[in-house]
Amino acid sequence: MKERYFWLIMVVIVIAWIGNYTYLHSKQLDEPIILSHYYDQSMEEYTRVRVFYLTNKNHQELNYADFRGVTAYPNLGGGFEFFNENEKPRHEQEFRHHFLKSTTLDIREDLLGLQKGSGDRWTAEDIIAYFNQGAGNSPHVVADFGGIAVQAGYPGKQVFRFQVSGSSNKNRTYSVNEVLEDLTVEEIRLPYEDQIGKFIDIKVARNISYSHSGERRNWADVSGEPLEEIEFPLKLKKGDSLSISSQVNDELKSYVDVALKVKGKTATGETFESPIRIDSRPIFSQEDIDRIVAEHKGGKR
Repeated sequence: MKERYFWLIMVVIVIAWIGNYTYLHSKQLDEPIILSHYYDQSMEEYTRVRVFYLTNKNHQELNYADFRGVTAYPNLGGGFEFFNENEKPRHEQEFRHHFLKSTTLDIREDLLGLQKGSGDRWTAEDIIAYFNQGAGNSPHVVADFGGIAVQAGYPGKQVFRFQVSGSSNKNRTYSVNEVLEDLTVEEIRLPYEDQIGKFIDIKVARNISYSHSGERRNWADVSGEPLEEIEFPLKLKKGDSLSISSQVNDELKSYVDVALKVKGKTATGETFESPIRIDSRPIFSQEDIDRIVAEHKGGKR
């Protein structure tokens, strides 16, 4: 009798173990997941690109990546230990079955085929990511990155003098710039408008005294007129200030680091294009990660 109970208990334990193993295995990734990014950068000798990705709870890290034939490697900090530490892959968040990690890569200027100061752009949408432990059954992951653009400077006259800028934990950024001569703003354009425009609110104001307390206000109380309601052209005089504030909706689960393009002409007819930066990093919940993993396993990304 006792022996029968013993084997019954053993069967229950084995079934439970198989169930737990099957459950845990179902939550494991076959390959790392590259998250969504929208980057618009000014070209530097080494343009830095930070790549965020999900892995199982292991030591898998991004070694290097290829963007449309351009290979980007981690910055090694020129041999200085302080910089080496900053550029090592990072654990950003820990979840039930996965790690969110990031690696900063450098895109070399001479690989882009752009002439300095030309205003020309190099763009890519996909990434081939190579990991130190491979990627499941493949040595790499091919994924939709979202978008990356590198612009070779801003030709034309520089008509703004930077005064102050900042950001807050409400996914807000602001920038205040002094106008150096009479001019007309003909356009303020957000890169990747079709992909991320509905998640980003932008306000434009003239000649306001910006206070850091504005970061704590409700968005409706932040000074300025919504970008979509502004009637261009917008005329500004020397000594005026142009303030641009942005707020990124929490529903946008993409990493954003882009430059609004402020374009127009001076009173003497010279063209200008000036960048105003917007950056935002999403915060993921366990529910967000579960959804991303389920979509990835279902082939939706």
